[in-house]
Amino acid sequence: MSCSARLKTSLGMTSALSAHEVLNSNDTMCEILLLLPPETIYKLILVSKRWLQIIASPYFRHTYLAKWNPSFELIGFLVCSSTYLGRRVDGARRPRAEPSLPLLSTSSIGDEIESSGILKKLGYYIDSSDGLLLCGRHPKAYYLWDPSTQKQQQLPRPRVHFEELCMSLITEDCPDKGFSYKVIRAECVGFIAQSTKLKVETFSSKTSTWSYSELSCPEPISLSPWTLGRVIKGVVYWHARGGKVAIYDSNSEEKRVDLIKLPKTYDYDEQVLGETTDGVRTKETQLLAFLNQKSDSVFIRCEAHIFIYDTETKRVEVVQYQGRKSAFIWDYCKVVPYFRRTWPSSPLFDNNVMMIDTPQCNASSAGSD
Repeated sequence: MSCSARLKTSLGMTSALSAHEVLNSNDTMCEILLLLPPETIYKLILVSKRWLQIIASPYFRHTYLAKWNPSFELIGFLVCSSTYLGRRVDGARRPRAEPSLPLLSTSSIGDEIESSGILKKLGYYIDSSDGLLLCGRHPKAYYLWDPSTQKQQQLPRPRVHFEELCMSLITEDCPDKGFSYKVIRAECVGFIAQSTKLKVETFSSKTSTWSYSELSCPEPISLSPWTLGRVIKGVVYWHARGGKVAIYDSNSEEKRVDLIKLPKTYDYDEQVLGETTDGVRTKETQLLAFLNQKSDSVFIRCEAHIFIYDTETKRVEVVQYQGRKSAFIWDYCKVVPYFRRTWPSSPLFDNNVMMIDTPQCNASSAGSD
């Protein structure tokens, strides 16, 4: 029986059952919630813990995403700087007037996050995935924060100390097993690559522990410290010395990392230089990121301005945001687009999430970034 037919049957029985009995039926509530649009379903996770458990269940999530296919929503831009990451006690310190985790808000959600004051407690930006923020202060304290639930989780302290490192956050969403995540720390040593081994430490939400391993590489490898990597379908891409990219498949049983040489690149990020109005100075133009699931549009930053460029129409538009432009030293900052999660499920709940009978409805997987 289809979901809509089941809903009609359930509603037709209300004459024999009280409203209390109907609303206490997980199957009936599931059918009703499936009819609500995405802008409404996000708000209902705050109604009660039971509604949150229903909406966050793997079955409901994948059924809803297949039905509605909600689009990603830009919350704003996170401004991150590695200037103060991993510094020794006698090194440079962040001035009190400079925020450690600035957010250039482009939405009401971003405004709420800024006004809540939570960003002041999370430390520095490290990575994000599916709306979850990985923040912290190297090398001891790391936090995972979910804006949908306004909850944060502190990870156990890593077992291995890396003087300089790269980190990445990987989220995984399976229809039958639900939501899980991994945090990977990779050691960066020396300017000249001399070793074919890469030391990594991985935290898994499934085991709640850190595990250490050494990855083999077919050639000497040296990662660029404190650079932002990319994660695509569980595969991590890190910047490496010599204009190379290191590729690590975290789901592979083979403990190895591969290197590819990019054409005409250097040890620093590529930049485009253009002439300013005075004809003397040059200014940096930084490619930020493609839109989620929309590779024909890309964000570009030029000084304190952010643009979105459509490669098909060749159209450029200014992205309006709220932020303290004068507080940033843009030359040493990376700007990262921050999107709302595709679904308000969260690994920050306890694992006994309520499951709903899957055989009664045809659940199908929806795509993710």
